[in-house]
Amino acid sequence: MGWHHKVKRSQRLGLSLVELSVVILIIGMLLTIMFAVITGVVDIVSVVSPNVRTKSQAFLAITQIRTCISQTYYNPNIDRLWFVADNRGESARLSLACVHPGAEELGRPAVREVSFYLSKTPEDKEGTFTLFRREDQLVDDKPGQGGWHYPLLHNVKEFSMRYTLNGKDWQANWKSEETRRIPRIVEIRLVLEIEKGRGDKREARAFTLQTLARPGVYIR
Repeated sequence: MGWHHKVKRSQRLGLSLVELSVVILIIGMLLTIMFAVITGVVDIVSVVSPNVRTKSQAFLAITQIRTCISQTYYNPNIDRLWFVADNRGESARLSLACVHPGAEELGRPAVREVSFYLSKTPEDKEGTFTLFRREDQLVDDKPGQGGWHYPLLHNVKEFSMRYTLNGKDWQANWKSEETRRIPRIVEIRLVLEIEKGRGDKREARAFTLQTLARPGVYIR
């Protein structure tokens, strides 16, 4: 009796052909719905991702500028330490001595000369530029010259900065060899061109990022 009982129980665990067909039908319907959703997402991403990628690069670029400014190293008694900023129309150029944490472990100078500026490249659209970072391991008496130049962001319409000591009186330019000081607050403004829409409805729009930075190490 026990053996027959086990056989009957094992027979109840199986699926009939009809039940199996229903399961396959349900799985097929779910796969069809998932495929439609994935196709829609891929279609949206194909349109949105270039703008999302450009905005992400813009956030990273302005964060890199802000971080470098916050790590400014300046001593008015050392002539080769510079903080030089020059606005030229819609663009700005900044050169400064910047501290790089962890550089000693890598066998590199702890203080380097860094610049940010705009320059035209073949990849830029009409009326736009590429934002570059220039880095030189040697801090010398020629700020803005030499070193390696790295592109950070393309299609930039405007890169500008303002400087202040008190938060009220702002200046477009700054020369540490004249003031013997570095600014207390720096306003950074970045405007780039992005495209929205599809086909004939595609149009260029401006995307603006703006933030404040506080220069860091100041040795009197």
